[in-house]
Amino acid sequence: MKVPSLILSALALLIVLFAANAQADSVFVQTAQAEGEEASLRGTVQELVKAAVSEQSGYSLASTAEGADLVLRPRILKLGSAYILTIDKIKADKVLFTSKMRASNAEDLDTVSSRVVRSVLKEVRAESNAQVDDITEDEVSRGTRRHIATRQWEIGFGPAWGTNLNTEKSGLVFHLGFVWGVDPQWDLDLSFRATGIDGKNSSSAYFSEFMIGTNYHFNKDKNAPFITAGLGRATAGVSDSAIILNDDTANGWAARVGAGMKFFRTSTVNLGLEANYTFLLAETSVSKKNPGVASFLVSVYY
Repeated sequence: MKVPSLILSALALLIVLFAANAQADSVFVQTAQAEGEEASLRGTVQELVKAAVSEQSGYSLASTAEGADLVLRPRILKLGSAYILTIDKIKADKVLFTSKMRASNAEDLDTVSSRVVRSVLKEVRAESNAQVDDITEDEVSRGTRRHIATRQWEIGFGPAWGTNLNTEKSGLVFHLGFVWGVDPQWDLDLSFRATGIDGKNSSSAYFSEFMIGTNYHFNKDKNAPFITAGLGRATAGVSDSAIILNDDTANGWAARVGAGMKFFRTSTVNLGLEANYTFLLAETSVSKKNPGVASFLVSVYY
């Protein structure tokens, strides 16, 4: 009893497949529109599009536009050494969908035509319907192209004031950094800062930090305000006092926030003004406080 059931199931499946094939939309492919040098590719593009249509299930080629369910109108445009293939999907003199894609050279038109035909028939973007065997040369090279980051050294100095360093005096901060401009508005930086502050008695307080940070400029103008933030490691030493007999130091992770103004960004040499505050997340060994440093920097970028 099982064998007849299997045969009937197979026959039913064949009937469904034949019915689907019988209901396939017929497609007529017009001669490709082109001008200038690319006019010689009209016949080639038309044949490539026709071959791509025949590879799509549910569609068949029509010999005339009058008896076709759909009409495809390809256009080829040269852009430098590359080609742009555009195909309109037309039904009853109405454009239902248009898709286009870039071919790096004439040899790549074979792959591009398959992608654009599949895109326009299914009405999806050509960039999103790639298959493992039809990646274009433009997509391969596009994945390896990146913005070239600008590179600058930064040297700066300015006044600094400590918190929880047992001194109310001001000191001097020195800054040395390297900046990568990854975007017209975003920078990444690697920086070292050392701060020394006169303290009580004969000792001084110190604060040094090494951080990776980022800067965001609010516009792309020649002179632009920015905010900055960083994370890294820091070391601090508290100024001695009568009640502290041992070294009062701290080492650990630290965070930095700040804001500033960068001038002459269109030049190879820039000037920056920046106010920052760095907070050490570790407590000092004796006083059990978290040291910090507020600073104002004048920097040169070159």
